[in-house]
Amino acid sequence: GLHLAQRLLRPGGILVVISFQSVEDRIVKKFLQLTSAPKCQLPSFVPEEEPIRPTLEETTKNPRALSAIMRVAQRTEKAPQNVMSRLVQL
Repeated sequence: GLHLAQRLLRPGGILVVISFQSVEDRIVKKFLQLTSAPKCQLPSFVPEEEPIRPTLEETTKNPRALSAIMRVAQRTEKAPQNVMSRLVQL
């Protein structure tokens, strides 16, 4: 899962997660908040400012893409954070 991405990605690596349900997106969003500044003093990820949503053209061609949300973050050189206990509470 997401917690393994911290260990598997090299510094500068890009994490890309596409979620199709609000519960999935909430978990990804919380993970990125907990592993990036300002909530984390030694952030292991630097997320993009805004999630990426499908364009009108994409949803016209594929209506199932309407609920998709893509979040992107870059791995830093900092040590992985243990955030699983805080994610389980969701």
